[in-house]
Amino acid sequence: MRNWVVSDTPDGVYLTRAADEKPRPVQWLWHNWIPREDLSLLAGPPATGKTTIAMTLASIVSRGEQWPDDLCVNGGEQNVVIWSGEDSIHSTLIPRLIAADAKLSRVHFVTGIQEGGKRREFDPATDIFQLTMKISEIGGAGLVIIDPLISAVAGDAHKANDVRRDLADLCVLGRTGPAVLGITHFSKRSQGAHPLERVLGSQAFGALARAVLVTAKRADSDERVLLRAKNNLGPDGGGFTYQVRPAVVAGDIETSFIEWGLPLRGMWRI
Repeated sequence: MRNWVVSDTPDGVYLTRAADEKPRPVQWLWHNWIPREDLSLLAGPPATGKTTIAMTLASIVSRGEQWPDDLCVNGGEQNVVIWSGEDSIHSTLIPRLIAADAKLSRVHFVTGIQEGGKRREFDPATDIFQLTMKISEIGGAGLVIIDPLISAVAGDAHKANDVRRDLADLCVLGRTGPAVLGITHFSKRSQGAHPLERVLGSQAFGALARAVLVTAKRADSDERVLLRAKNNLGPDGGGFTYQVRPAVVAGDIETSFIEWGLPLRGMWRI
């Protein structure tokens, strides 16, 4: 983790006395689902529509409109910043944003970084500090999406110490205000285990995240579920059914969007 603060104060340990601080409630982007100033995960097996869900959440934040539970985005319409290491911006992500009716002027993609007079690919394992500065330049963001989150780990993603160390800058980015949502997969041959144990890589991914949302597809239908598997800051359990529907945008571009279904209550086994 970088030292982000420049100060003339002598080196040493800082202590903050509890009596000098004021308590405040948790800051939520989506109340009881996605906290601000913290890291959350969206995890699940392939073909459950995780990226389409992420673009749907981005659209909701960009417009400041309603979540699947009819609550409005806390803070109204806000910027969204997306880094994707797997999907094409032009043929995949923007069409899905359009299908979700996103306010595109509010959505920003991380497409590279200038360093030493040369442009190169953005690396979420080393460049989060520079991204934090850029987000500040655009007036902040309500949501930052990193897909896949495992790309932010330069070390061994199966070792807890490496994961905790390498995600430290991303956690600091969250503390500047936005909700940070990392997208990840379930491990192969992990069916039947607790969802937190199914997240690809070290269990430190699930431990660091304050909220973990998971997706699953019903075996006997096209219906899928979004479940709240963990929430350190509010209630866990519950979720929503959804379906991934086809759409055509910009004349002839085939894409998909999320159609939300019924709310779910209690804990679910996936």
